[in-house]
Amino acid sequence: LVILLFTQARGIGNFSDSLFRNAHEKCTQKLDELDTTFDARRDERKKITAKHVDEERGSDNKWAYDFYEPEANCISEERFGSEGNRHAAYSDGPKFLCGVDLLAKKAKEDCLIYSVGSNNKIDFEVAVSKFIDCEVHTFDPTLSEPFIGDKYATFHPWGVGEDGSVNKFHGLEWTAKSLDTIVRELDHVDRKIDVLKIDCEGCEWTSLPPVFDAIANGMLKVDQILVEVHGTPELKQTKPFFDKLDEAGMRVFHKERNHWGCKGYKCLEYAFVSESFLREANAQHMC
Repeated sequence: LVILLFTQARGIGNFSDSLFRNAHEKCTQKLDELDTTFDARRDERKKITAKHVDEERGSDNKWAYDFYEPEANCISEERFGSEGNRHAAYSDGPKFLCGVDLLAKKAKEDCLIYSVGSNNKIDFEVAVSKFIDCEVHTFDPTLSEPFIGDKYATFHPWGVGEDGSVNKFHGLEWTAKSLDTIVRELDHVDRKIDVLKIDCEGCEWTSLPPVFDAIANGMLKVDQILVEVHGTPELKQTKPFFDKLDEAGMRVFHKERNHWGCKGYKCLEYAFVSESFLREANAQHMC
C-alpha cells in the first residue's frame, strides 16, 4: 500500500511538472510571437524613414513625429502620476508607465527612478512613493524656490545634458552633467535605472543619445524611459535619435501629443521600454 501511494504521488507530481512545462512553453511561444510582430512594425518604420530622410518640411513641421508611432503593446500600461487616486491620472504631467505592479514587486528588493525636470511639480514623485515605493532622485537646475518634495525624493540641482555644456533657460544658466557622470557621482554604477523620466525642455536631443549608446554597449541598464520631446525637427534629426533607441533594444509603447501647450503638436510624450522588461511585464498577464 505504501509503495502504491508513493507511486501515485510521484505520478501526480510528474503530471503537474508536465503541465507547468507545457504552460511555460506556450507562454514563451506567445511572447515570441509578440516580439516578432513588434520587430516587424519597427523594421517597416525603419524602411519608411530611410526612404524619406532627405525630405525637408520646414520649421512648422507637423510631420516631425508621425513616422514614430508605438510599435509595441504593454498589456499593463497605465497613465501614472496622480498623487491621489492611482487610476485618476489626468491633465498635464502624468506619464504612461508599463508594469506598475511589477515595479512595486521589484521595489521590495531594489528599484531606482530618475526624474529629470521638476519645476516643483511633485505629483509623479508622490505617486511613486504611494503606489510603487522606489528610490527616487529628482534633478532640476532651474528652481527659484526650495524643492518641496524632499519627503518623496532626493533632490539634485543639476541639469542633464552634454558634460560641461553651458545651458540657459528663462534667464538661468547652469553647467550640464551627462547621465553617465550623474550615475557615477551618485554611486549607482552597478544599479539598474528602472524608470528614467525626463522633461528638460529640449535637452533630450543631446542627453538621451549617449544614454542609448551606453545601454546598447551594456554600460548602463534602463528599463523604461518616459520623455517629452520638444520642437518640430526634420527627419534628419529624429531618425538618428530613434535609430539609437532601436540599437539600445528599447521599444516605443506609447505616444501622446501634449495639447496643453506647444500648439498641440510641437511637444509629445513618448514612453520607451526595454525588450526584456516588456516581456516580463506582459508575461505577468499572459502566463
